[in-house]
Order: sequence, then C-alpha cells, then structure tokens
Amino acid sequence: MSKLFIVSLFLILFYDCISAKQFEKPNILWIVCEDISPYLGSYGCKEAYTPNLDKMAENGIRYTNSYANSPVCATARSTILSGMYATTMGTHQMRGRQMLPSEIPVYSKILMESGYYCTNNAKTDYNSNLEFEKNTLWDETSNKAHWKNRPEGKPFFAVFNIGCTHEGQLSDKDIPGYIKRGEIPEKTRVNPIDIELPPYHPDLPEVRQDWARLHDMITRMDEIAGMRLQELEEEGVADNTIVFFYSDHGGQLSRSKRFIYNGGTQVPFIVYLPEKWKHLSETKTGGTYDNLVSFVDFPKTLLSIAGCDVPEIMQGHIFLGENKEKSPEYVHLYRDRMDEQPDFARAVTDGRYHLIRNFMPHYSQGRLLQYPYDVQANWGAWADHYELGKCNEIQSRFFNSKPIIQLFDIENDRWEVNNLATKRKFRKQVETMSDELDRWMIETRDIGLIPEPMFFELIGA
Repeated sequence: MSKLFIVSLFLILFYDCISAKQFEKPNILWIVCEDISPYLGSYGCKEAYTPNLDKMAENGIRYTNSYANSPVCATARSTILSGMYATTMGTHQMRGRQMLPSEIPVYSKILMESGYYCTNNAKTDYNSNLEFEKNTLWDETSNKAHWKNRPEGKPFFAVFNIGCTHEGQLSDKDIPGYIKRGEIPEKTRVNPIDIELPPYHPDLPEVRQDWARLHDMITRMDEIAGMRLQELEEEGVADNTIVFFYSDHGGQLSRSKRFIYNGGTQVPFIVYLPEKWKHLSETKTGGTYDNLVSFVDFPKTLLSIAGCDVPEIMQGHIFLGENKEKSPEYVHLYRDRMDEQPDFARAVTDGRYHLIRNFMPHYSQGRLLQYPYDVQANWGAWADHYELGKCNEIQSRFFNSKPIIQLFDIENDRWEVNNLATKRKFRKQVETMSDELDRWMIETRDIGLIPEPMFFELIGA
C-alpha cells in the first residue's frame, strides 16, 4: 500500500469526520412550568424542595438574571414563539388575538424546515391568529405529543409544559384541566406559619395558605420535570440532548403574576449541556451565568445552536453557542391590558435597578380582575382587609393610584417596596434608565403608544 494512498485515505476520513461534526444537530428539550419566580432550592429559596431541578443546576448552568418580557402567559409566549417583542408585533394586550402577517417568524416552523421533528405537549395560547394555526406549527401538538414518536434518525425539538404550578391550582372550585380541589391535601409540606411574607402582603390565613400551597405545587412540578429528564436517560438520548428549564413568567400570587415588578417577570432558567455540547458555553458545569437574558433571546439562541439561519427580523441576542452575541446592558419589560382591565406600563432593568414608568397611574393595581379573584383566596382576603381599613401604608398601595415613575434597588429591596425615584441621590439613575426606555420604545416601534381602539381603526379592523 503506497504512502500516497494512505495519506489520501486519511484525508478522506478526516474531512468526513469534520463534515459529520459540522452537520450534527443536537436534540433539544424544553421543560416549561407556569407562574413561578425563582423559588427553587438552587436559587436559595429556603421553602423549596426541588431535588431534580437542583441536580440539573449542579450539572448545568443556572441563569441568575433571566426575565419574561411580559408578566403574563399569552403575551410572553408570543415573544418566545417569534423572537420579537409583543409590543412590536401588536400581541401585547392580553387576549388580543391579533392577526399577524406572514413575515413574523415562528421558530418551530424554521426547525421543521431544517429537519427537526417538533412536538409540543401541549400548551399553545399565542395571543394571536397563530393560536388557530397551531397544528401547522408543530409535527404534533397534543397531550400525547412526544419526541419518541419521531421518524428514525431525525433530531427532535420537544416542549413539555407542566401545568401544576398554574394559579388555577389554588382555586377552591373544580376547574377543567386542573387538579380537583378534593384531591389536594389540606396539610401542606411547608407550615404556613413559617412562611416569610412579603411586606406588601397582610398576615392573613388565606395568604399564608396560598404561599404554602405554591411551594407544594413547585415540589410536584419538580417531580414531573425529573421524570422527563429520566426519560432521556432511559431512551439513551441524554448524551445528545440539550435541555432548557424555565417558567413562562413570574408569580403566581397577588402583585406578582400580571405585574411588571421583578416578582412578575424574573424566572428560573437552567440549561443542561451534555459533554459533547459543553463547548457551546464558556460557563463551567455547575456555574452561574449572570448576564441578562430574556424571552426575546430564546428563539435566536435556539435556532443558532440548532444550526438554522436566524431571521434578521428577530430581536434579542444569542446568549449560547458559537455565534454568541454581546450581552445587553438592559432587559425591557411591558404590561398592557390584562383581560378586562386596561393598563399601560413599561420597565427596564439592568439586573439590579428596576425602573417602571406607569402611563396610566390613575388605575390601581388591585382593582378587580375577575379571574385571579375567582381562583386565589389571597386576592379576595387582601382586598377585604383593605376595605376594612386594616392594611398598613405599604399594603394599601396595591389598591391606590400608582406613581408615574418607580425605581427599585432589587439587591437591597427584594420585594420592591421602597421607591427611590424621588430621592435626589438616584436622580442620575432615573434619567439614564428613562432615556434607555425612550430609546427602546422608539426603536422597537412600541405599539402600546397607540390606544387599543385607535389601533383597530388604523388597521381597518
């Protein structure tokens, strides 16, 4: 056998290996829960019992500054699906069901076009016409959808939504799709007496009980998440599957979900990279990624690590992989109409300071929103306590008008009750963040600046 032949054979095998490596695609699994802030053991929550997700954090990367751009499900999910701010697309009003043009990208369709088998089990609710087109966005979307059903040899992208932490689970009524009230143990794992309440919540039995129940629900969610991770091991695909775990927004009790405070927007986010894909992150296993990340970044990052072309119209930045982009200095947040109640607020955070601008300060935050009052005892108990004149000054704010500008130091004021906006010491901070908010609203063409009835007149609807 000649030396020339051996060299030629070596080069062929070498370039075949490079080619296979270049076009190899990872499987990707998204485990999504609902309505929780970072109330996990790995985030330091003392009431938490979340062994499966804590183990995932030990073997993965824990993101410490991850945010939902909107504090409610459907508007946040429209951003996750498209990689565009809801305020740019017009999906910012909750239950708006806007008709989106075909130019709006959908990450699952792009993945399917590139050869991925895409499943969704089973949450949709995209706050737009995409809800009616959901069956075309996935290879399968149902409560039976599973990556196991894929054709042989296809990489998969699978979403599993865990609904047991949704606020509806707190209801004393039997709501379709949720655990029946009679099946819920009266005694909680965490003693309600031991809960350290936020200063804005009055010390009431209903409030303490709902907080304790929330932690029970999170423990159940952790158990289900662990079952999904175990499935990867049992099927022998764990070594080629990248896993994301996150919540669809913060929450879930009164003044968190639906509200643009840190409690409604900051979410737990953990990424697991198997050994062959660890090169996608500079963060070491078991470490933390402390730069800012928000939902608008997820689709660009997902498509990039899957080897797909990223549409130029997508906003946000790529935070993981070989095409990683510079981290932003700020994350932008928005709150508009929630069900039947109008509102218009925008916020910006750098991970420590959180500035909120209330464009409708005359509307109180605690005014009647029928659904949360129906399903959460803490809402009604707090409102009754206020009507009886028993709330202190901090607890009463929820039912009064809002300041136009609010500035909070999250590092020193976890529950955001000390507004620094009027203090001379923080004047420069307010100016800087207000300028950033103006810039973002203009550059992203924030449709919230158009009153909702006028918006429909302008588009001829």
